[in-house]
Amino acid sequence: MASTENISLSSRPSFFWTFWAVFSGGFMAFFPTNPQIFPDIPRSLNFIIAPILTSIGQVFWPDSTIDQTILSDSKSMYALVFFLSIVGLVTASVMHIRKHRMTQKTLYWIQVIIRYYLAYQLLHYGFNKVFKWQFFLPEPNIVYSQIGSVSRDLLYWSAIGSSYWFTVIAGGLEVLAGACLLFRKSLRIGLVLSLILLSNIVLINFTFNISVKLFSLFLLSNVAVLWSRHWSAISGFIQNKPVQLNQFSPSFKSTKQLVYSITKSITILLILIDSLWVYGKSGNWNDDEQPRPHLHGAYSVSGQMATEWKEVYCHRKSYFIVKTTKGNTLSYRMAIDTANHVIQLRGTDEDIELEYVILENGNVSMHFIHDEFLITLTPLPYETLPLFEKQFDWWID
Repeated sequence: MASTENISLSSRPSFFWTFWAVFSGGFMAFFPTNPQIFPDIPRSLNFIIAPILTSIGQVFWPDSTIDQTILSDSKSMYALVFFLSIVGLVTASVMHIRKHRMTQKTLYWIQVIIRYYLAYQLLHYGFNKVFKWQFFLPEPNIVYSQIGSVSRDLLYWSAIGSSYWFTVIAGGLEVLAGACLLFRKSLRIGLVLSLILLSNIVLINFTFNISVKLFSLFLLSNVAVLWSRHWSAISGFIQNKPVQLNQFSPSFKSTKQLVYSITKSITILLILIDSLWVYGKSGNWNDDEQPRPHLHGAYSVSGQMATEWKEVYCHRKSYFIVKTTKGNTLSYRMAIDTANHVIQLRGTDEDIELEYVILENGNVSMHFIHDEFLITLTPLPYETLPLFEKQFDWWID
């Protein structure tokens, strides 16, 4: 091993890194990540942390109960951050009082775990953008909403989703940053890219009120923590000055080196497979090109009706959304029986069953089975609207 492996950190760095190891490690263990092939550790450990979070919630929010499922920006997540902060501070204080200092070797492997976790998240979110799963094309009900009635987070989501190449390039940069973090030779490039990308993501999440603020801030904090260990080298690179570093780096005898290389290669391969699994399983490598469900689109309504429907939108996630003449919006879960031409709608206050026929002119005739009302849906332009035009101009005149 390298001679630096048993060198202990000084008091302050040891205290901080002990705290951060507990806090960050606990966060990784308990915050859900929805893995595809890896074991779902947070779900398995939820029974341990849930009662603790409930107790903390009763102290901070005595008039309400918190959801035991940990979601970003939820009360349960704030409770988790509070709990891990206390445990981290207590652990670091005890280690400090007993003069147990973290060694360079331990610190190195803590950093490896953190950067592999960051790489895993960046690859997942990056591929989600590259294949247009995260920022998908705006749905008909959003396209036909007045801009002032759309929340800022949904407005941002829709605008980004309408631009294929922006989404793909942004996702590609996240994939590149994540890949760079997996290798020591490209680590500093990965840290610089990650710092820029995640700073922008945190800014967007806070300013557009997108509900992954705490989680993105946690990822950015880990990048900043890793950056602190490489700042002198990165600063020297920027200023074109040589820097002498005295940090632990693993070295092995030939047999152990082979085992290490194989283990690392398998780990990286599994991370890539987990990141790409859902796209291969579904066969959806470009969500913009995926066939939409039957009747998907926007329609104006005419004919006899008891509910004063003005427009209807069939959402890709099996929602039947109605805009009334009074400007209200009604949302139903939709199930379509294409064989018998029957639509079943399940709403909060009512259930509706319709028979439908697609006419030769493209209109859809719908019959309310129990109320004997007949309406006609006339398709409104959707993907031919200016928002979806594939245009690019070098000049304006």
